[in-house]
Amino acid sequence: MKKLIVFTSFVFAAAFLISSCKKDFTCDCTYEDIIGEPGTLSWEIKDQKKKDAEEACESYSFEGWAETNCTLK
Repeated sequence: MKKLIVFTSFVFAAAFLISSCKKDFTCDCTYEDIIGEPGTLSWEIKDQKKKDAEEACESYSFEGWAETNCTLK
């Protein structure tokens, strides 16, 4: 019986660690416009897994701005 309890606990712990929960993240971006002026922008990514939020944040671009750098917080 003791082995069954330990095994069951292990299975539940593994399932919990494998499952990925969704939450809200903030994407912070720094940019430089076409005349070289720096700026910052933050926006919220709601109800996403961390990997999906990172991809969305890092692929974000601003039309008409020379350079952007976005990171997930």
